[in-house]
Amino acid sequence: MSKPEGVRDYWLLHMKVGEHLRDMAASAWNRNEVGVWCGPFTAQELSTADATADVNELAHQAAFLQARGITAKTNKTKVAFEFANLPDGAWIVLRLDGKTFGIGQICSALESSATHPLNHLMPSDPKHEVFKYRKIVLSTKREIRLSLEERAPLMRALKSYDPLRRFSSAEEVALLNRLLDTGGR
Repeated sequence: MSKPEGVRDYWLLHMKVGEHLRDMAASAWNRNEVGVWCGPFTAQELSTADATADVNELAHQAAFLQARGITAKTNKTKVAFEFANLPDGAWIVLRLDGKTFGIGQICSALESSATHPLNHLMPSDPKHEVFKYRKIVLSTKREIRLSLEERAPLMRALKSYDPLRRFSSAEEVALLNRLLDTGGR
């Protein structure tokens, strides 16, 4: 079943990496990319694994990790699968700093590169993580600065520990629609 025209799907993406959870949202945003790390596997490996099983099949995801000697939590791999499977045109919302949010639509298949500047640590490090990303439609890319009152509904969502979370409350969606439709005013 397709969505009615004009209905937007918004996804909050926390772009944090490493054991100290360094926020990399602004760095990726400046490159017109959004993405996840979630382990040392590449976008191609994830795509191959994804093609062989249902996204929610945790046993398959655990086997995928184990076959590569990865000890990351299965939940992290689930996030990578979910992000890879977001439809083109989905709206991604990032917190760029304390008052500024980035909102834009994604438009590409999942990509990664061994030499990407946002990869975390060297491949020889056991905690190495490959940045898996999707491109942003430049014509939809917006940076919106919000007052404390305006950002309150979004701040509640940011308290979620989910790295990828769909905005589902009517209040959140109405705010995001208004921000996009008015350019943040």
